[in-house]
Amino acid sequence: VFTGLLPGVYTVYVLDADLVCETKFTVEVKFTVATSEADAPRQLALSPNPTAGVVSVRLPARAGESEAFCEVFDARGQYLFAVRMARWDDALRGLFSLEKYPAGAYFVRVKAGGRAYIRIVEKT
Repeated sequence: VFTGLLPGVYTVYVLDADLVCETKFTVEVKFTVATSEADAPRQLALSPNPTAGVVSVRLPARAGESEAFCEVFDARGQYLFAVRMARWDDALRGLFSLEKYPAGAYFVRVKAGGRAYIRIVEKT
């Protein structure tokens, strides 16, 4: 999602994660639209992913949000722990560690604004 993009013709370059395959295409933006903050989608971000231990959690904040809680579950859905996320600038942010847990997939759930946001993080 791009913000502040004015109408015009743009060239977009896409490069795969292995830096091997590149493609280029042209996109014409004819008009822009606005959406209210309440309807704008939010993306829960976990990084790095995969991780060897510590994970940073980020969820764009909405007006009035000052905190949220991030819950972590193992691959079988067993609750492991929760951490508090605090607002910093325009996002709710938190950190947690998987260092004492075995390699594998873990589910991360953040509840905010009456919705749940779920992502998977891979521990190597």
